[in-house]
Amino acid sequence: MPFEVVVEVTGSEICIDFSRAPDARPGPVNCPLPKTVAASRVAVLMLAGRGESPNEGHFRPITVRTRPGSLFHPLPPAPTFIGGWPAMQAIEVIYRALARAAARRVPAWSGGCLCSLVWWGTSGGLLWADGSPHPVGQGADAGGDGASSLLHHAESATRLTPVEVSEQKNPWVVERCELAPDSGGAGTHRGGLGIDLHVRLTQDAYLTAVVERTRSLPGGLSRGLPGWPNRLTVCEAGRRVRLGKTTRRWIPARASIELHTGGGGGYERPSEHDPEAVHRDLREGYVTPAYVRRHHPEVLALLDGDRAPGGATGR
Repeated sequence: MPFEVVVEVTGSEICIDFSRAPDARPGPVNCPLPKTVAASRVAVLMLAGRGESPNEGHFRPITVRTRPGSLFHPLPPAPTFIGGWPAMQAIEVIYRALARAAARRVPAWSGGCLCSLVWWGTSGGLLWADGSPHPVGQGADAGGDGASSLLHHAESATRLTPVEVSEQKNPWVVERCELAPDSGGAGTHRGGLGIDLHVRLTQDAYLTAVVERTRSLPGGLSRGLPGWPNRLTVCEAGRRVRLGKTTRRWIPARASIELHTGGGGGYERPSEHDPEAVHRDLREGYVTPAYVRRHHPEVLALLDGDRAPGGATGR
């Protein structure tokens, strides 16, 4: 759903204008006004708060303008169950608007979603349930690479459950939980990495999921390249089914769920990336030789020279 945000900066005052947003939607994706205001404040304080704990004084220069009856100011009875997801997109759009005037002060886009999964079922006659957001890659900026495997900055108070705890509490086996190589967008500074999480159920269960940004790539900034989008796949009986938002989907025992969370966008030209940093990323497994060959071919040639007999480069 396309929407516009206008950011006006006048002296020390900033107005974030959502009045051009589309009308409220019939589905539960509308963002209540308190969430719209909160997202606007988070976006500004992430850039201008100087690391201080926020208080009402920080928010006085911020004005939020909306249009009643719209996506970002719905009126009853408009449904709002997952209204936090438009709020997350709004933070990214605010940064993109500011980037037109001050690109060095904002990050590229992140994975842009909480990639939220909620599970439940019965075991031994008792009901069990669990749910979690999942981390994404953050956008790179003028100061360096984007952070890897962090929850979206709109959900900073939640952590990813350790694999050992997750398996002990729930009827599944975690077959894979690791940083996703190549998921961060290339640039002078690389976008942060998302994660690959594969879970195989040992009992039947139900799944409700909200995974957004499965088609829209996390954009780079100042000619940086985009990261990978989010992806959720159910593998059962030899079939692979892609999901985005789903409610109460039955997942049989022995089926597996594959969640790939998005990476952050890159910042500035990949050709300007420090060769030593590319070499380090390759050594640590953050990127593959194919990624380096595609985005940093001059670095791969240098590494090939290192591996050749007598090919030391003197680094």
